[in-house]
Amino acid sequence: GMVCNLPKLQAARYDNLQRKDTSSQDPMKCTWRNLISVVDEKTLQDAYNTIAGMVKSMEVYVASWLQYQALWEISTSNVLSRLADDLGKWHAMLTEIKVLSIRFESSEQERAFGPIVVNYRKVQSKVKAKYDQWHMDLLNEFGEKVRESSSKFFRHVKGGRESMEAVDTSGDPVPMCMAVLKVKSNFDEWSAQFENLQKCTKLLDRQRYTFPDDWLPIEQLEGEWEAFDQILDRRSRVLESEMVKLKSLLTHREKQMDENITMLYAEWSAEKPVTGSLRPGEAMETIGVFDQRLTKLRDEFDQLSIVKKSLHMDIGN
Repeated sequence: GMVCNLPKLQAARYDNLQRKDTSSQDPMKCTWRNLISVVDEKTLQDAYNTIAGMVKSMEVYVASWLQYQALWEISTSNVLSRLADDLGKWHAMLTEIKVLSIRFESSEQERAFGPIVVNYRKVQSKVKAKYDQWHMDLLNEFGEKVRESSSKFFRHVKGGRESMEAVDTSGDPVPMCMAVLKVKSNFDEWSAQFENLQKCTKLLDRQRYTFPDDWLPIEQLEGEWEAFDQILDRRSRVLESEMVKLKSLLTHREKQMDENITMLYAEWSAEKPVTGSLRPGEAMETIGVFDQRLTKLRDEFDQLSIVKKSLHMDIGN
């Protein structure tokens, strides 16, 4: 429309003597509107489609920049609550933020869609700065999470190692079996945590995190895990060699426990404070003694059941 409405050049236009008023002339004669009628309809439609396509592409591109407005609307507390203490989620989030931030380090500052030019220099600078701010805040929070998890993991592994080292392998095999089984029940979880902590520490190092003075070095963590793994392997081999003796001992202890339970029940039946001549203090004292003996038997039975279950032995009543 803009092109076709341009006036045609007239030879007499600049002749003051022959200038005429053209305001009342037919627009089809004094402009280029008649060109529309001689242009092929398909060609004209293709031109309109091309222009519409460029405009649409430009709008989509501009909208892709507008979506970064969410960076200013997201609440830090909401992000932290969603990540919680899951180090895997923290690792994925920080990696993604770093990748997205690098995308805005390009030297290009504009994008052309035909004659339309979109200059995004200012918005790119602001988005890059916001990503860097988010990355720094989350990196510091993540570092604190890793520090706490590393200290907690170190205490657990060290405690497991010391509990196995404290067991006398030449004496009663049941305490050693209990110590080894307790550690083995946590081994898979601890192993996964150890690998995760290694990845997290490497990520912090790559992203130039400033480690505090009280940070537990990953080398110390790896050394403790290696010592734990070695003592667990040695105790497991000892336990395997004593398996026949251990099963025989457990069977004997189960019979002895059945006898102790029967004896306790008989004593309770004979001595339970049901006579009216007993003083309340004496009755409570008697009940307290039997309660302690019963609690001890229950703990021994539970311990025996755990060991037998782990060794795939039948558990009595």
